[in-house]
Amino acid sequence: MCARMNFYVLIVILALGYSDAKKLVHLPTEKSFLILPQIMKCADETGVNFEELNYLLSESKDHHLDKNAGNFISCSFRRTGYANSKGNVNMDKFLNLFPKENREAVRKVAVDCDDIDSTNVSEKLYKFVVCFLKTSPVLLML
Repeated sequence: MCARMNFYVLIVILALGYSDAKKLVHLPTEKSFLILPQIMKCADETGVNFEELNYLLSESKDHHLDKNAGNFISCSFRRTGYANSKGNVNMDKFLNLFPKENREAVRKVAVDCDDIDSTNVSEKLYKFVVCFLKTSPVLLML
């Protein structure tokens, strides 16, 4: 339960930290119910510290890859089907998280952010998330 509470705090902090001049949209409840259990399993498996993850992803910090954070993001994206085993984002599935009216703007950013040359899956997905958080005009909130 503590990990779940820390995760919710992380989501709120990330949303607030990146909310300047960005539109925040809520993840549909039915998708939350599918995604959250997988994310929590990844948190347990990787031992990620959500406070450290927030620190690493915050806009004002150097974005060096922390092994646990990268593994957590990689696990979460792959386990939920939002990325494949090579770290490429399943763009159609990812974009379907967003309201239809926001998808085109999000698509442009997501495609650019997914164009990262790395053979390390955790690093590739970590960099995707950092890029997306920094440049997307629309962010999801749980």
